[in-house]
Amino acid sequence: MFEKYITEQNTHWQKGSFVSGFLREVTAELEKLIATRQILAILGVRRSGKSTVSKQLINYLIIQKGINPHNILFLNLEDPFLYALREDPSNLQKIFEQYLLMIQPEGKIFVFLDEIQFFKGWQVFVKSAYEKGKIKFFITGSNSQLLS
Repeated sequence: MFEKYITEQNTHWQKGSFVSGFLREVTAELEKLIATRQILAILGVRRSGKSTVSKQLINYLIIQKGINPHNILFLNLEDPFLYALREDPSNLQKIFEQYLLMIQPEGKIFVFLDEIQFFKGWQVFVKSAYEKGKIKFFITGSNSQLLS
């Protein structure tokens, strides 16, 4: 059900990296935090470059750190396809499980959830997956609902 959507969102699997615009200063600071276990949250107003920074971090992981592109999952949760699914946080789990079935990644997984505030109860999925380990989360959000 989600395979086409997941593949379309993760063009770096075929191309090896994202086209990511000009390098943001904050990207270098965030690169230093990749090795930490904590979830990294990138917050800011709409159209401030959060998605661009996420894609730059993905490029860094692939190009500089040699991470297999298939071990990196990027999901733009503002996508119209997901809008109808946003009321049920278990849909995030279902998408993630579909990714695991499709790719069967080995080792650490890096998950980028862009505009996460669109999914109600997203914290349930992120906390559950985070506590299982071997997953580094990067989340972005555009409004105060993210922290509520």
